[in-house]
Amino acid sequence: MKKPTEKEPTIELQELDTQTFDITLTGISPLVIHQFSTKTKKAIAEKSQGKGTRVKKIFNEEEDYQECFYDTVDGNYGFPALAFKKAVVNSVSSIQGMTKVLMRQLFHIPVLLVAIQGEPERYRAPVRVNGKGIIRIRPMFREWNTTFTVLYNAAATTPALIYNLFNHAGFSVGVGEHRPEKDGQFGMFKVKK
Repeated sequence: MKKPTEKEPTIELQELDTQTFDITLTGISPLVIHQFSTKTKKAIAEKSQGKGTRVKKIFNEEEDYQECFYDTVDGNYGFPALAFKKAVVNSVSSIQGMTKVLMRQLFHIPVLLVAIQGEPERYRAPVRVNGKGIIRIRPMFREWNTTFTVLYNAAATTPALIYNLFNHAGFSVGVGEHRPEKDGQFGMFKVKK
């Protein structure tokens, strides 16, 4: 039993000090994007509900290419903001003293899609479908950049640290198809100073 004179321990939480800054990332290798098509999403949903069919669809190269794009509300080319955050989170496993949990909590990118500046071209990409190697056309941005807002906890980190983490992630992990994290060389980026 507790003695009546003992005091309960108090826990003091530090006030959150959320701030924002804009960051611009410049591609140092081409960005290859691929959003699942509407047909593929539907097939995945049906299969998860036990309704999958074995009907073979006729492949339409132009339709497949167009459905790879992420479109932003203002009509720009887009890319999932979460991919950039995941790149930073995944890159910290090689930095002593940092953890993925800590990185997930230090900063956020408060939008679903970021705008990609650049002009896409058609890239013939080898892919595997049902274990067979085939060629598909994917949008590739040879020269690209993006600018977005980062929301961070100023009581726990600084913009300088986040800039450095993005640089590290752009070199070691990357984003998009065939990125360094997946044994590729595309989707690498650096912070524009």
